[in-house]
Amino acid sequence: MPSLLRRRDCPVCGQAHNFCLTTGPIAAGQAFAFRCPVYDRPGLLRADAAGEMTRSYLPGAISLEDAPKPRSPAGCPTMRDEN
Repeated sequence: MPSLLRRRDCPVCGQAHNFCLTTGPIAAGQAFAFRCPVYDRPGLLRADAAGEMTRSYLPGAISLEDAPKPRSPAGCPTMRDEN
């Protein structure tokens, strides 16, 4: 079931857009990747609230994808227990 964030300011262009995640619920604080239709540039959106579950994709809404996980540069220590 899709989840919708209505009228959120786009961090790329500053305009309000509807954003939709087709794969499940949106939790507050979750980060998503998307492509701004105004400037055709990638962006990162952090949900400020839980998404609204809908029965279908909202026409014109910008599709969200899970944000890529940060990778540790080669040779840098990762966060793990050293014991």
